[in-house]
Amino acid sequence: MFKGYNVGLIHYSILKPQVLKITIEVLTSLVICKSYFQGRQGFDSLTSRQTGAQPDIRLPDLTSGRRSA
Repeated sequence: MFKGYNVGLIHYSILKPQVLKITIEVLTSLVICKSYFQGRQGFDSLTSRQTGAQPDIRLPDLTSGRRSA
């Protein structure tokens, strides 16, 4: 049962490398988003005191980057 499954995976990856690449990218992006949101929930209490300072630092960088581009 496992042999057939592995052979099927190998043939699928050989025939469709682009699909395999896309699925890997989607899985990694999901893992990154999950860890990011978990970190946000954990650090919300710590950064709630600095919410006034953070947007002042980040927003001008974003707008200047958009204007120059």
